[in-house]
Amino acid sequence: MVKSQTQSFSMTALPLLERQNTARIAGPAPQPSLAPFHTNESSANTIAYLALIDELQNKMTALLSERDALLGTVETLEHGVKEAARLQQDSMSLLPTVDGAKLDLLYQPLDGVSGDAFDVKDLGEGQVGIGIIDASDHGVPAAILTSSLLTALRIAQDALATDETKSSGDVLDAVQAQLATMDLSECEFAAGLHAVYDSNTQVLRFARAGVPYPIRIAADGSVTALVSDGPIMGAIDDASFETTTVKLNPGDTVVFATDGLEALLAMDSEDSDSPERALASWFENHGQTPVAALLSRLRKRLRETDRSAWHADDVTAISLHIPG
Repeated sequence: MVKSQTQSFSMTALPLLERQNTARIAGPAPQPSLAPFHTNESSANTIAYLALIDELQNKMTALLSERDALLGTVETLEHGVKEAARLQQDSMSLLPTVDGAKLDLLYQPLDGVSGDAFDVKDLGEGQVGIGIIDASDHGVPAAILTSSLLTALRIAQDALATDETKSSGDVLDAVQAQLATMDLSECEFAAGLHAVYDSNTQVLRFARAGVPYPIRIAADGSVTALVSDGPIMGAIDDASFETTTVKLNPGDTVVFATDGLEALLAMDSEDSDSPERALASWFENHGQTPVAALLSRLRKRLRETDRSAWHADDVTAISLHIPG
């Protein structure tokens, strides 16, 4: 039985030993080969990638086309604003020559078009009318408002020239009535002033609506404010505007200005709590320098001052000088 078991063992073990020896001689079993990089699936990805690139290129082309269209629109708008500014300035009167008085102007829009407007008219018989409008904003909406209000002012000023019962207060009443008919959400209010100077009597009559008080510069350089009650137009229903009468003297100069000039000169004021004093203080500090020269100096300063350095606004100032 022992022989039988040994024989049986040898016969059973031999195939196993042979397999092991054969494995040692042949070396390690070969590893399965890796799939090549380019497969059918990678080709599909490449096609999708190229399609995406093509789509992005098409979108980029469309965006560039839109950009060019927008640039064209901007250029058209800029041209339109420049043309509007030219027409606006052309529509305002040149300062007339008046016997017995000399007029000078400072007019500097902040942007292309202005929220300030003025009209100076020879009323005949030695009289001159001076009107100023200042919208509560600047830019295109303000320019639209002032254009309409200036038309109303001119119509009322023409009526004043032929009707002795009319006054500067009536002119501002007409402007306020026009403002009430308009609906501009960005420009609901407007300041203004109207004055009539009679060179025969050297009498100035004026009414104001929210603009700075006119300042009177005497021949000796002293400065006083000409006070007249009058709220900003559009703020109070049925507001009235007081017409004030002032007798001027030879050598006097009166300066009418919008609050843009007041804001600029507030940079020089030591009393920051009273910006309304800035206008009078600045002219007072410059003594007996002719106002025409001062306005020229201010024009240069406005062009050179960075708009971030002050409460930038449109600026209008008209001076009336009585030779002495």
